[in-house]
Amino acid sequence: MKVKILFGGIYSELAKSDKYDIEISDNIINTEKLLRIIKEKFNIDIKNDVVGGNAIILINGRNIKTAGEVKISDGDFISIIPPIKGG
Repeated sequence: MKVKILFGGIYSELAKSDKYDIEISDNIINTEKLLRIIKEKFNIDIKNDVVGGNAIILINGRNIKTAGEVKISDGDFISIIPPIKGG
């Protein structure tokens, strides 16, 4: 299935764009699978950022770190963003 992946902040610079359409074969995904796909397709290793709370992964606006496994469908949005900080 084809999903849209959106990179925010520093991750868009590392990925050389802020959005891509990618093919994912599984319709059930978790954080580990998604991190592996990002590393394979974009050569970006954000595992430490996600584990350390310095990156958030959302599928259709839902944080998958707390959701466990998530069912994805054709056309879903996956967002990889650093936390927003300000003062």
